[in-house]
Amino acid sequence: MKTARILVPLDGSLLAEAAIDAALDLVHGMPCKLLLVRAAEAHVLPAVDPTDEQVGVVHEAEQYLDTVVQRLARRGVKDVDTSVWYGPAAASIIEAAKLKRADLIVMSTHGRSGLGRLIMGSVTGGAMNTLAIESRPLSITGIRRRLRAPVVGRQLYLYGRVESTNDTLARLARSGAPEGTVVIAEAQTAGRGRLGQPWFSPPKVNLYASVLFRGPLALKDAPVFSLIGGLALAEAVRDAGATPAIKWPNDVLVDGRKVGGTLIECAARGDQVEYLVLGVGANLNVNLDTLGAALGPAAHDATSLRAVTGREVNRDAFAAAYLNALDAWTTRYRGDGPSAVLEGWKALDILTGRRVEIRGAGSRFIGRVAGVDPSGRLVVEDGLGERRTVTTEEILPYD
Repeated sequence: MKTARILVPLDGSLLAEAAIDAALDLVHGMPCKLLLVRAAEAHVLPAVDPTDEQVGVVHEAEQYLDTVVQRLARRGVKDVDTSVWYGPAAASIIEAAKLKRADLIVMSTHGRSGLGRLIMGSVTGGAMNTLAIESRPLSITGIRRRLRAPVVGRQLYLYGRVESTNDTLARLARSGAPEGTVVIAEAQTAGRGRLGQPWFSPPKVNLYASVLFRGPLALKDAPVFSLIGGLALAEAVRDAGATPAIKWPNDVLVDGRKVGGTLIECAARGDQVEYLVLGVGANLNVNLDTLGAALGPAAHDATSLRAVTGREVNRDAFAAAYLNALDAWTTRYRGDGPSAVLEGWKALDILTGRRVEIRGAGSRFIGRVAGVDPSGRLVVEDGLGERRTVTTEEILPYD
C-alpha cells in the first residue's frame, strides 16, 4: 500500500497544529509520512554573514519542530520529516510541497499567522490538493442561543472526537439519558452510514450529531418515524441557501449530489422501541478536494454546502436549525400521525418514477420506483409488474 505524503504547514500556534490531527484522521491507520514545515520570515534568508537575530530565529524554528516531533513520538507517530523554509511564507510552503512530493497539504486557516489562508489563495485554481481545516470550534452557547426546541437539545453534549456519535449517545441512553439528549462531535473516527458504510468525518468542518428519542413507538413504526431525520436535514439545508431533495430513505441531495444523510439505530423490548438514536452527518465546509482524496470515485456523488453556496456555513446556526426542525417534525408526527410525515417526505422525493437497481444479499433486480408504503418502505415494481418492498437493500439509479 502506498504511503501517503502529507505536508502540514506550521506557524508555532496550536490552531495550526490542529491540522496534524486532521491529517492523521484523514489517513485513519493507513501508511502516512508527515512532512512538517515551518516557514521563516523573509528577513532571515540565509546570508554569508548572518546576524545574531537571523541565527536566533532559525534556531527557534528548529527547536519548535523538534518539540512537535517529540510530542508525536509519544503518541506513536514516528514517520515524520521536518524542515525550515525561508522567504515569503505561502510561496515557501508550496515549493516545499513540490520538492518533497507531497500528495496533500493539510492546514488550518486560523493559525497565528494566517498562513493557511495565504496558501489557499496561492493554490486556488491549481492542481495541488489542499485540505483547509476550519478551526473555529462548535459552541454549545452558540447553538443554544439559536435553539427554540422544547425537547430536542434539552441536554447537549459536545465532544472533540468520538468513534461515533450514535454509539456515544446509545451508552448515555442505557444510563438513563432523557429524550431529546443530543451528542455532537467535531470529528468521528468510526462514523458510519446506511448499510454500515463508513462516513468520512474530518474535524471542525461539518456536523456530526445524534439525538435520543424514547417511546411510545411500535418497532414496526420506526422506519416511517425515521423519515423525520431527512426532512429536518432538508429544512436546515434550505435555511443555508440551497435547494434540497431526498433520496430514500434519508439521503439529502443538492443538484443530484449528496450533502448529508441520517441513520437510525434502536433498542427494543418486545415489539416496542425502548429508545431510538437518530444520527446525522452533513458536509458543511469540507472542500471537494478533500472529499476526492478520502472517497475516491464515490466523491463524484458528494458535495458540501460551502461548495454549493460559495460561502462558509456557520456550523452553530446549522446545528440549531437542524435540531429545531427535528423537534418540530417529532411534534407533528406525534400529533398528526405518520401521514403528515409521509406527505412532507413525498414533496422532496426524487426517486419515484425512476428506474433503479436493487442489490440485496446475493440478489439484484431492476425496477421502477412506485413510491413508499404507509410504513415508510420503498415500493419498487419489477420487470414483471410485481411490486416489491425494499427495506435494507442498496438502491442505485439505473436511468
